[in-house]
Amino acid sequence: MLRVAIIFDNTLRPETTGTYCLRALEELAREERITSVEHLFPSQLGQSDCHRFDLCVFIDDGLEYELPRVGIPTAWWAIDTHLAFERCLKKARQADVTFAAQRNGAEQLRAAGIAHVNWLPLACDPEIHGRREVPHRYDVAFVGTLFPGAREQFLALLQEHYPRSFLGRANYRQVGEIYSAAKIVFNRSLRDDINMRVFEGLCSGALLITNDLAENGQSERTRSRVED
Repeated sequence: MLRVAIIFDNTLRPETTGTYCLRALEELAREERITSVEHLFPSQLGQSDCHRFDLCVFIDDGLEYELPRVGIPTAWWAIDTHLAFERCLKKARQADVTFAAQRNGAEQLRAAGIAHVNWLPLACDPEIHGRREVPHRYDVAFVGTLFPGAREQFLALLQEHYPRSFLGRANYRQVGEIYSAAKIVFNRSLRDDINMRVFEGLCSGALLITNDLAENGQSERTRSRVED
């Protein structure tokens, strides 16, 4: 049975991917599929006795810090290879095994010499993003950061033509309700990344409209099961 330390910083972004990983690991601990899980901040690693754990899992939080040598197996989940590849590569070289949220990110890391790397796509949390029985208040919903460029331009057009929409930031625990109240969830990836919004929108039961991400594995993650 594993004693797991999960390392990420959620001070600035409570909705960071590590938050969902911690929730999932806590569920495994409740089911006694692992012995225990403990959340550590990167700054705590020098103060913590890592030998209390059997595995250290580092989740990409967008921050710059070295992965320390802790004397136990370490795993690194690189989320933002499409935005900060060199940072992700540096940490991959310091970890025993690496996972990448983007399929092309895993391919890039492998081409850069990382032997133990696998594609581990993002997903959603049904308890947070699942369908709510609420009236449709919005024509279109987008929860996230606008970012200059195509995403911002599309959202401006949507706001102009569909003023009864939710476009912007929200507490991550409100995402399921917002998307459930929308007819359409809109997504425009920044650099062909399959982000969590793809899965959050589908989980809410709304119609998802997104740019074509088939070449990065979207069709493999959302393949219809009608034939089953």
